Amino acid sequence: MPPYSPDLNPIEQAWAILKKKVTDLLREVPNVFECLECFFKTK
Repeated sequence: MPPYSPDLNPIEQAWAILKKKVTDLLREVPNVFECLECFFKTK
């Protein structure tokens, strides 16, 4: 096994899943800044 193998590291797989979900979500939002503004106004 190589010294660093991201395919076999569970945390790397978790980050990849999270990154894909965030990317998919941001594609659905027409304007990220509008979404963030709305989020912070409601908090």
